[in-house]
Amino acid sequence: QRRVHGGLVSRAKMLRQVSRLSSNALAGVRSFAAAAAESKPAHQPPVSLHHLAGRYASALYTAASKKGALKKVEEELIGLQSLAGESSKFRGFLLDPTIARKKKAEAMEAILQANKTSDLTRSLFTVLARNGRLHDTEGVIESFRELMVASRNEVNVVIVSAEPLKADQLDSVKKSLESLVEKGTTANVSTKVDPSILGGLKIHMGDRFVDLSVATRIRQLSTVLKSGDSA
Repeated sequence: QRRVHGGLVSRAKMLRQVSRLSSNALAGVRSFAAAAAESKPAHQPPVSLHHLAGRYASALYTAASKKGALKKVEEELIGLQSLAGESSKFRGFLLDPTIARKKKAEAMEAILQANKTSDLTRSLFTVLARNGRLHDTEGVIESFRELMVASRNEVNVVIVSAEPLKADQLDSVKKSLESLVEKGTTANVSTKVDPSILGGLKIHMGDRFVDLSVATRIRQLSTVLKSGDSA
């Protein structure tokens, strides 16, 4: 009986110890979480981009933020993006897989130095060239621009129509989109003409997409009719 009683005492004592340890552990987790929140990097990107181009862009964003050079780097990247769009020779150079990585890196260094580009942008393209990823230039630049838009609480909206929208039509679409934009967020609206959609609209808003085009409706109707015939 004494052993049983002793066993009960030991078990009760053990439970009290476990309780205290659990409380201490919980307090430790809370302290750790609070410390992690307080030490959250001030220069981390505003959104997480998990694709390869996004990782390059995120690394550049963090480096540029630490040096207070985000705006300068953004301007440089937009300039290079415009150059690639206007110059087929430069665009071909970026996309050409037959040029040795070392030669590409040296050529990019020379181009960027001649244009007095910042060390941050030069470093990015040196890494892209050495890793054989210069063909991802467009994706990296677009990802960086996405991060910059998010950092300014903006969202890019592209409205695609079969023919140019009239002013009153565009205003009507913008008003309809207001309810979809989060409070405090500014919508950067641009338009694009694509006759292939036949009519209606396609709307790209950040990572969301709405397809109200006639071409899509026709395809959907055709699919429905074909499935009906096969039945």
